Amino acid sequence: MNESLQLKNPCPKCGKSIKMGLKFCNYCGINLEEYDINCPKCGKSIKLGRKFCNYCGINLVRLKTDKIEITESLKGGRYVYLCLLIFPILTLFAAFRGAIEVFIILLIVDAVYIGFILFIEFVGIGRLRMRTLAKPRTFFISNELIKFSVPKKPLFQIRWEEFVKLEISERKTEWWSATIVTPRKIFKNLVFYTDDGKYRLHTIDLKWDFKKNTCIRIISILQQYCTKFNKEYSYTK
Repeated sequence: MNESLQLKNPCPKCGKSIKMGLKFCNYCGINLEEYDINCPKCGKSIKLGRKFCNYCGINLVRLKTDKIEITESLKGGRYVYLCLLIFPILTLFAAFRGAIEVFIILLIVDAVYIGFILFIEFVGIGRLRMRTLAKPRTFFISNELIKFSVPKKPLFQIRWEEFVKLEISERKTEWWSATIVTPRKIFKNLVFYTDDGKYRLHTIDLKWDFKKNTCIRIISILQQYCTKFNKEYSYTK
């Protein structure tokens, strides 16, 4: 038997939790139909004030479902091609300005830089990364359990009766550790606490495990299901 799930979403202006289907925020009064969100079922972009999805037709005010499954695959490496343009542009600028010495230095740097990036991306860890990103990853939630299936990671699943509290927090790597090949990472730590004080941890790596918008959907769905099953929930950035 399907149960009814009251869907809510944070206001894009004041951040307060508001019911889906409202045209205006109860707290700050902004017009919600001017903002877009992703449908919790099909993932398509729709207006925040809508009561029904334009694509799959689900009732956004009260979603009747006993399970939700999100599956996607990622594509990586596009930013590398943009980075390859940086030094050649600087080289052409130096040649245009008549700075011969700078032009020669940048030309040498170009060759080393492009060779290094291409090696990393297509021969070394980048090639392995792209193959991994192309594999599907899945988030599944139902009235029985929560499950994350991500390539190169152990399967994580937990039943609702196994925990009493879900605590979600955000963690970022230091800005100085980021490079062109390994940009700054953002993690979502999901901590499931049991009634005896113990916990189980699952970490979502944004841009590696799931896309950013998908991660936002997952967190929203987790919050609604925690409310549904009377589980304590907290989210901090």
